[in-house]
Amino acid sequence: MIRSFWIASIISLMLGLASTSNAAQIRIQFLNGKNGKPIAKTNVVVNNITTHKLVGILRTDGRGFVSIDVDRRSQIEALVERSFHQTCNPNKDKYQSYSAEQILSQGIVEPNECGATLPPPTPGTLVRVFRRSTFIEALRGN
Repeated sequence: MIRSFWIASIISLMLGLASTSNAAQIRIQFLNGKNGKPIAKTNVVVNNITTHKLVGILRTDGRGFVSIDVDRRSQIEALVERSFHQTCNPNKDKYQSYSAEQILSQGIVEPNECGATLPPPTPGTLVRVFRRSTFIEALRGN
């Protein structure tokens, strides 16, 4: 009886460890694409596209970073919460999603057509680039 309890405990522990082996932490940095400075102390929205769940509405630190825990098989979407920012990514999709596995293994820095020089990719980090909306874009709600 006691032996079967220990066997069941060891199996459940092993299954628990196996299920968490895909968990990882990702850092996302938000930069101003025009000057390369961090978009600091700003609320950002992070979604897990794979599970269709909101990871959170998070506040960037002084260097424009937020950190999230994700399953490495996930697709992640991250954007500035307010509509007063536009992406500097040439494909113009501010709702673009990224592979957590690629972020963890290589790092991703978005293409930037707004002009600033960006840091090189760092494994575990996604860099998103935005610029302030123009007056007309803000009026349109783009």
